[in-house]
Amino acid sequence: MDDALLSQNELERFLKLAPSPRGRRVADFGCGTGKWTRQLAQWGAQEVTGYDSSPEALRLARRHERPGVTYESYDVNGDSIPSTLRPGSLHLVTCRYSLAYFDIEQFLTDVARWLTSDGALYVLTPVADEQPATSSPSADEDPCRRALPRAQLNNLLGTTWWARQRCQHDRAATTIVLQGPVPPAPLSPAARARLAPLRHSPRHDGRS
Repeated sequence: MDDALLSQNELERFLKLAPSPRGRRVADFGCGTGKWTRQLAQWGAQEVTGYDSSPEALRLARRHERPGVTYESYDVNGDSIPSTLRPGSLHLVTCRYSLAYFDIEQFLTDVARWLTSDGALYVLTPVADEQPATSSPSADEDPCRRALPRAQLNNLLGTTWWARQRCQHDRAATTIVLQGPVPPAPLSPAARARLAPLRHSPRHDGRS
């Protein structure tokens, strides 16, 4: 995703609603050219990794790498999970203007595994009243601002996280913070055995 201009309003709202990234391990999904990723590092994140599927965006992001900041190629909907995303390895996950492009159910399941027990997911997303009739953007739709249907947003707020917050960022976007994930129950040995042959396939690698 391309970067949006960071507004003072968003910066203040993030610092008010989300846990501080200072001294934490953070991942930024749909990082684009890395402006928000670098902002997290500026706030004192111990390690922050930006993930995106666009080679051009990552090329531009890596021009501005700094200590503690790295960028990795990762298509959330199709690639094997990178080895850097281990269970319980993250304190904070951020996702600006990109959630509507993801397989949301699978992404939330994965995030719940990657976060610590008190970790948080910060989302900034446009919201639409209805599901688009087609997944292809219309002529007047910003391809980097796909909206999340309001019903799907409400489903997010009903998920089994210990704390859920929602704030209107401005007329165009909504901020959501989910904190304290309740990960899926551990798989039984029999279930693990059934999944073992699938571990090297793109959609199962690392998810058992």
